[in-house]
Amino acid sequence: MRAALIRTIAVFALFLAPFQVCLAQQDTTVVRISKEWTRLFEIIDEYYLEDINHYRCYQQAQVSGISGCLDSFSEYFSYEEYVRFTEEVNRHYAGVGMRVARRGNHFVLFPFPGTPAARAGILPYDVLAQVDSTRVTYDREITDSDQRDVVRRIRGEPGTIVQLVVQRGDSLLLPFTMQREEITYPSLAAKVIDADTAGADSIGFIGIYSESDKTAEELARAMDDFIGRGIRKFVYDLRGNPGGSFQEALDMLQLFSPAAGYLMVTKREKYTKGLYVAQAPGRYRGINIVLLTDGFTASAAEIFAGVLQDWGVAEIVGKPTFGKGVGQTLVPLWGGLVPDPGSPVLKITSFRFLLGRDQAQLSADSTLQPDYMVEFTLTQDEVEQFRREAANINLATDVYINPVLDKQLKKAVELLREK
Repeated sequence: MRAALIRTIAVFALFLAPFQVCLAQQDTTVVRISKEWTRLFEIIDEYYLEDINHYRCYQQAQVSGISGCLDSFSEYFSYEEYVRFTEEVNRHYAGVGMRVARRGNHFVLFPFPGTPAARAGILPYDVLAQVDSTRVTYDREITDSDQRDVVRRIRGEPGTIVQLVVQRGDSLLLPFTMQREEITYPSLAAKVIDADTAGADSIGFIGIYSESDKTAEELARAMDDFIGRGIRKFVYDLRGNPGGSFQEALDMLQLFSPAAGYLMVTKREKYTKGLYVAQAPGRYRGINIVLLTDGFTASAAEIFAGVLQDWGVAEIVGKPTFGKGVGQTLVPLWGGLVPDPGSPVLKITSFRFLLGRDQAQLSADSTLQPDYMVEFTLTQDEVEQFRREAANINLATDVYINPVLDKQLKKAVELLREK
């Protein structure tokens, strides 16, 4: 009898063992999640501009992610998502070669010349409707997380195929099939717009794609080359530029300051305020500049454009900008400035900025306004010409411009010719 009881207990113990392991794993998961949320709230309390209710934030985040608790620019990255994000910041990835910008409830495309997207015939301002079999239209405002998911779907291994459907104009839906490849694009590209009439000066064109690492240095190098060739009139193209580094925008502004002490930006963090002023007269002060902007010129690009306009250094042609008057900080949950391997990272809105001497604060309802409002429009014949010319550009060494097709660029050139 006793032996039978022992056998029964042994069998029951074997039966119970997997449940004990499962419970232990659940306990470990609960502890990990609890620890992660504790750390998230520490970061939010320290960095986020507004005070939040922890319980309400937790409930909202369960439904729509961390953007539901904070703002649409704040985002939670897994370690893998963080790595992909840094690849994009470093301007190298595998895909079809276009920037995917968000506007309200839809995505707008900006193909880089010479890439699969440009060769296929995608044009600036085409609206993305579908990636492979997934529709990407929304009945709400798009968040950074939505944008990251769509970009992930478009990118992939070199040599693989992606199919897109885009909307052009009010109703025309166009399908495109492209093969992904390695994409490397510069932070800016420069080209001379040659004089086309007797006595007209040549103009330096610089397309600035982002304010990323060393953009100020690359801009100075391009300017030195132009000035060495006797060029002193410039167009800076910031259309589709989503921004980048706050510090890089300040370094770029320093190059053009009329004098030392000119106020660039006031930066308001949760508990502190900083004033950023020009340290010396800029090495390129006194030159003629026209900036091109549109509704996708945002963040650090708006800082650069807005302050130059405020200083009276440059005029703006094009469309009103995005209106992003806040900036974000990347904060690893575990680790220092660089996350520990496997650590999630929180991209969190941590400061507002006020521009120039007028201290303008940007928002969706208060954007940078161009001095000359000009639409970007193409006829069907111009669309075909644009597609053919942009498809044959080498992105690494050249930039596509056409001052006849591009009405905004045409206006900028006219203004500079008059100076």
